[in-house]
Amino acid sequence: MRSLTPIRPVARGLALLLVAIIATVLTPAATAHAQGILRREDVPQLIELLEHEDALIRRRAAEALGKFGQTAALAIPKLIDLLADADESVRRSAAVALGEMRGDAVPDLVLALRDGDPVVQAGAAEAFSLIGPPARAAKAVLLDTVQADDADPDARRFAVIALGRVGPGETILNEILIPLIQADGEDATIRKAAVTAVAAARRPTEVVVAALVGALEDVDEEVRAAAAASLGELGPEADRAVNALAKALHDERWRVRSEAAESLAEIGPGAVGAVDALIEALSDSHPIVRASVVEAIGVLGEDATDAIPKLIELVREGGPIVRVVAVQTLAEMGPGAKAAVPALIGALEDKVWGVRAYAADALRRLGPAAAPAVPKLVERLADEDARVRIFCVKALGEIGATDEAVRAMSALLGDSEEDVRVAALEAVARLGGAAGPAVPALATALGSESTTMREAAVSALGRIGPAAAPAVPRLAEMLGSEEPILAMMVARTLGEIGPKAIGAREALQAAARHDHPLLAEEAMRALDRIRE
Repeated sequence: MRSLTPIRPVARGLALLLVAIIATVLTPAATAHAQGILRREDVPQLIELLEHEDALIRRRAAEALGKFGQTAALAIPKLIDLLADADESVRRSAAVALGEMRGDAVPDLVLALRDGDPVVQAGAAEAFSLIGPPARAAKAVLLDTVQADDADPDARRFAVIALGRVGPGETILNEILIPLIQADGEDATIRKAAVTAVAAARRPTEVVVAALVGALEDVDEEVRAAAAASLGELGPEADRAVNALAKALHDERWRVRSEAAESLAEIGPGAVGAVDALIEALSDSHPIVRASVVEAIGVLGEDATDAIPKLIELVREGGPIVRVVAVQTLAEMGPGAKAAVPALIGALEDKVWGVRAYAADALRRLGPAAAPAVPKLVERLADEDARVRIFCVKALGEIGATDEAVRAMSALLGDSEEDVRVAALEAVARLGGAAGPAVPALATALGSESTTMREAAVSALGRIGPAAAPAVPRLAEMLGSEEPILAMMVARTLGEIGPKAIGAREALQAAARHDHPLLAEEAMRALDRIRE
């Protein structure tokens, strides 16, 4: 266990609070326990711990106060003091906590930003960058910091970002922030901060988009990557940048290429002009770039069907992440992905559960066109991973299944995982009358202790219709349930079974006299249907 600096004697309550804070650095279970211990009335004691001699305790106390947000506003002066702490992690935690306190912290942060200590200035500016619009009153002091020749570099960088997040207005946007992006003489960290600020302003004007497109040509990799990401944050309204982002897919740095691909995905259908460049980028040497490109192609869906042959190749030969994203993308391709069925069948044997699961999902979306996959999907119903079993049984419900497959699906009604059992019930129900072989298992499921399972089984039998007649005796018994909603569902299902449910007539007649009007009405309707 982590050793701690001895502390001065404290009251028992404060000692327990200290233990709770320390616990948050140990295990997830201890963290959850500590979160349950800390309460609003602990704020004064947490403020006291901001002066503890152990930096770890000061940092954790600041973080805890930040979680309380504006209800811990009493801590603001002490947190301001921590902006000058000797420990960088404490300073950072104090700045974040002040940011969580939103507008309440603004007056003190304005004074801190004017402080002569550059470390304090940097912390105050960082806090402003986290507060956003509630810090509009600080716009003037932030602007002074950005324009000051002697400002601390970190303070200036955070002040630039803060200007974008508080809502800069057209003048500051066009006369301060955009020129900073284009200023070759500025430090790269300031140009990057300006890119971030312009995107945060959420004003995708032609001038803004043009400035960000220009930043894609910056000499600094970090600036180019930030510009690519920022264009994506502007969403569909940045479609004027599609050609520039397509060009950025060839950048010498993989991070820039990846950000460009992700931004094309965020632009959405308006990025269709980049399809050829995206298909070419599927051969990128970096797996993260390929995964980002595949994701973008998936967003374009049927507009990018020319990518299917390459996606099939990636399903068979790509790395784990790429294989997962490739099968997900094929699922978005619509009927055009029919050619991928053999590759998707092979992917059901992949060693990565995500590939197996999403391959099954892609086959599900293809529906009957994926019929050749039925035998392999049935085999994977025994997969060791419950998530794979769920996707496979859902796929069989959409594709259609043989009697043998239906019986295999029915076997999942006894699965150890309720999510699997429910998925199996829903999938069998989708098969309608073709799910006759599942009726014995569904009748057994009517006795489940789970309300969800009982209701799903009743619904499934109704969708099967006349072929569900063997379950009629058990359904008739359930009409006497003390759960009116369940009894109503049973009555409706008996009506859907039709004349073959005649054996439930007496039970339905009794239900038709029930005090619950909706149940009585449903029973009467079912009696009419079984007489037809």
